[in-house]
Amino acid sequence: DRALIILALNCGFSKREIATLQKSEIDKGEKHTFIRRERWKTEVYAEWVLWPETLEALEYLKRYQTADNPFVVLHSRKGDMTQGTKKGNENQVIKNHWDRIMERIKRDEEEFYRLPFKHLRKTGAHILRHLQIPNSTELASMYLAHVETEDSRDKLLSCYTSREWRKLHSALQKVRKKLLPVFQSVDDPFAPEETVMRITPKQIDKIKELRDQKKTYKAIAEEVGLHHVTVGKI
Repeated sequence: DRALIILALNCGFSKREIATLQKSEIDKGEKHTFIRRERWKTEVYAEWVLWPETLEALEYLKRYQTADNPFVVLHSRKGDMTQGTKKGNENQVIKNHWDRIMERIKRDEEEFYRLPFKHLRKTGAHILRHLQIPNSTELASMYLAHVETEDSRDKLLSCYTSREWRKLHSALQKVRKKLLPVFQSVDDPFAPEETVMRITPKQIDKIKELRDQKKTYKAIAEEVGLHHVTVGKI
């Protein structure tokens, strides 16, 4: 879940951009690592400097990769997500991950406004566009991998000049700074999966409160809707 979210925010990726990301598109330099690629939908070139948290996510995702598969993000069955379902529908793996996050939030916040996964891409662009820096609108367009003709009214400009990617990379570091409190709220965001329980913070608080009242694990489990072994671990 966290790996998908960080890729969406760092690089303005929606589901399809994540599903089609290939190992060869990750370019490790002397100081920084970049993703450099053409967007699958429009074939527009774009590049993004990767945050330290994104590098952690990519390292985590290696556990699912195979030598014979070029894609970076594979699901737990070692398959890529570029193929749709047998009925011809879009691959649902990323959507399902996102839906489960939304369901966990709804347990604690019933009025939480639910948005689809693609709005992470919009969130990143919104933050970038509203930075107090020159040309933030153009940089947001570059971040989204929109065509160059959207940058200026001069439709021939792209024929004579190239985009200023270094300025986008610098702006992305400012976006990271704004998001840092979120990233730092978890000590080990990519802990081994067996130690990660899909339980909400309010559920944990409720379990501890009931335990302080001397209730048994089974009684607590019935009240919060979890297995008594899980309650015992908490």
